[in-house]
Amino acid sequence: MRRTCAIYAASRLALSSLRRWRWQFPPLLTLNDRVPEIGGFGRYTKYMDTLKLDPTLGAGGRVGIYAFRNWLAELELSYADADVNQPMTGESGRDSLRKVSDAMWSYRMTYNHPLAERVKLLLGAGYGYHSYGRVRQVAPRGGGPQGLVGLRFILNNRLSARVEGTGTFIMPADDNAKPVARATGLNLGAQAGLSLSFFTNPPKPRIQYDTVTVTRIQRDTSSSRESTPFVSLARRLARS
Repeated sequence: MRRTCAIYAASRLALSSLRRWRWQFPPLLTLNDRVPEIGGFGRYTKYMDTLKLDPTLGAGGRVGIYAFRNWLAELELSYADADVNQPMTGESGRDSLRKVSDAMWSYRMTYNHPLAERVKLLLGAGYGYHSYGRVRQVAPRGGGPQGLVGLRFILNNRLSARVEGTGTFIMPADDNAKPVARATGLNLGAQAGLSLSFFTNPPKPRIQYDTVTVTRIQRDTSSSRESTPFVSLARRLARS
């Protein structure tokens, strides 16, 4: 019995300490954490000059999760077919390749900074990789650090529109840059689309009004008035 009482007292003490700690130090995770987001977008890409590829339109999708409050860890994949803009060489092997497919992978952390009730500033940083469909002399596969700047417009509690600009700095050659060395440069992009998530404005507090009933009590003082000395004296004079 004593052991049971001691365990109960220790558990009560631990719960009270945890409550005091929670109020003194707010937890890192909030209701906006670990919430998934999915979306799709259209993309315009301008390649660096050394790639000999024309600017092109493409499409892609994204999936992400809010690791911390306002911090979104996301993965994007976009696809486009770019036209080759180098002149004809007379070689059938090279001249037959007039289009190059480009699958771009992007891994980043994006911060959502509130600007207004329904507008958020997007600032992201991560890694981008261009996976071209065929090995070629002027566009070897590769990637490097990537940055993102954009805006999120909240449409309702689940849907938002995103407009963004990206820049990917292509790093120098490595073992994947075949058959020739990869030139450094900057690929620029602009993209816009819709995202579905549970991360929007925090819900407005609900105000509940309590109804208070006031009861008015009226006391009958007629009996007390009859018992006053003045009333008794007046009755005696009237009788006499």
